Amino acid sequence: MLLTKLDKTFNVALSGHFGENNVGDDLLLLALVDGLSITLNLNQLVIFTADVTKTELLLAREKRDTTRVRLIYSGRWGVRQPHTTFLKSFSWLANTVVALKKCDLHLIGPGTIIKDSNRFFVAFWLVRAFLSFLLRRPFAFIGIGVGEVRFCHSRLLIRWLLNLARFVTVRDTSSLAELGKLHVHRPFMASYPDLSFTCSHSPEKSGTANQIKRIGLNFRKFKHKHFPENIIQSYEKAIMELLRALPDNVELVFYSFCNEPHQNDFEMFELIEKRFADHHAKVMNFSYTDLAELRNSIASCDAFIGTRYHAVLLAVQAGVPTVGLSYEQKTINFMSDIGADAFALDIARINEGDLMHAWAKLTATRQQYKDQLQGLVKRLGIEAHGHLEEVYRAI
Repeated sequence: MLLTKLDKTFNVALSGHFGENNVGDDLLLLALVDGLSITLNLNQLVIFTADVTKTELLLAREKRDTTRVRLIYSGRWGVRQPHTTFLKSFSWLANTVVALKKCDLHLIGPGTIIKDSNRFFVAFWLVRAFLSFLLRRPFAFIGIGVGEVRFCHSRLLIRWLLNLARFVTVRDTSSLAELGKLHVHRPFMASYPDLSFTCSHSPEKSGTANQIKRIGLNFRKFKHKHFPENIIQSYEKAIMELLRALPDNVELVFYSFCNEPHQNDFEMFELIEKRFADHHAKVMNFSYTDLAELRNSIASCDAFIGTRYHAVLLAVQAGVPTVGLSYEQKTINFMSDIGADAFALDIARINEGDLMHAWAKLTATRQQYKDQLQGLVKRLGIEAHGHLEEVYRAI
């Protein structure tokens, strides 16, 4: 759909998991900044972020125009804004109310999975929707995921606020089905591919045609609060088993997608280095200056194995045959939507030999898998713009 820019100028607010050193959320923020700048005449774009400085640095590094951008602390780490003076650390509360009162549309998401991580998770991520409701300002949910919601108060809160939204778009068909179970019945709900697919990118180089010489890796290090010890051990054992079985001449490149202290991918790289200190296989940790460099490096891989959702998505977007290790339903949902179920493994149910079996299937059908992705990625990129089309209609 070709959208014509409206003459009126708009104030838009964005709420999400921004400013948390997570490549996936950075991609989603940039996709929205770019998409909204093209679709609308923006007077002001307010971004609620966990860390104002980190988001400032991201936008500067990725060379985005910030003339009309205003960053406000989101309350992610508590009522006091970190790294500010005592009095200034509370100013974000008033700034949030003023910004939402002025906005023409408040977009909530993307990348958020509405589910019961704990008793208060759903309430925390819906509090700004509630505030928009109190201020009588329009809000919408864009590019979200929906998981299992067990607590009664969470189900009621979701049903109430999502039914008040201008629209709800989700990133996979399973999330749409979950909304149905929660009795969310907005006049408009739709499933579109993840917003990161709207970022067109032509890699400078791609993997080799016939052989697997370079393999991209991304593994998340899990703690006991995520999984029981036996599942963590099975997950790590499956990875080590596969890496030890790879040929000597294969280049292994590790990509960290999140570097927050509570979930740092680099810890997994250090574990692999330690386990393989005396082994022929050596893993290189890739560092990058911007996301284009990261995309280009992933595109140069001949195959990819990833745990992080957006690590899997970036590899698929580059046309790289990928095995996804799913710690939440989102990766399995995505791989199912693109017809690659055989290459998605549930970490909670992974058994000895499962990863080896999936890898063997990838190597045997790699060219067919690669050909399948080439046509698919272009279509997903077009469909993903549906999220932005709903913004245009709603505003």
